[in-house]
Amino acid sequence: MSDILIKSRVIPSNPRSKNYPAGATVVHSGSGGGSTLITGGGGTNIDIIKVDDMRSLTDKNVLSSLRVLSEILSRIIKNDDETELSEENTLSSLRITKEIAESAKIILDKIEKTYLSKTDDDKAAGLITFLKGIISKELIEAESGIEIGSFFFWYFGCGWMLQGKSSKRQNIY
Repeated sequence: MSDILIKSRVIPSNPRSKNYPAGATVVHSGSGGGSTLITGGGGTNIDIIKVDDMRSLTDKNVLSSLRVLSEILSRIIKNDDETELSEENTLSSLRITKEIAESAKIILDKIEKTYLSKTDDDKAAGLITFLKGIISKELIEAESGIEIGSFFFWYFGCGWMLQGKSSKRQNIY
């Protein structure tokens, strides 16, 4: 088995891409981070903008792959970042999870205040009417009393009324 030498920064003298004009050549100017220029046979030059290059983007230049990656990463809002959300940036997966958790907590707090619990002890501030009845396997406590049946007048009553010690007594015949 033979060792393969891989060079990490080699620019071909002729572009491999078929998208460049016929007769185009790649010129690497400067050493240690200079610019790269692709000159075409048609008189059009394409300039490659590197990671730390501050030149503005035009139709006659392209971004290096590292610069593209840098541009994408600069638009990702991280978990603890306070950057304002806009149409020009995106959230990291951890930040999305954090935003969903915060929103879910707000929604659950609203639900908890609005609806009665089926599983935990709860209180209702208003009168609850059960249209199909109520069944209890445990003791029903009624502090002021309990009324069973309908009462029209005191002498035409049909049903039962049990009142607590602190409430007014009514005689039912």
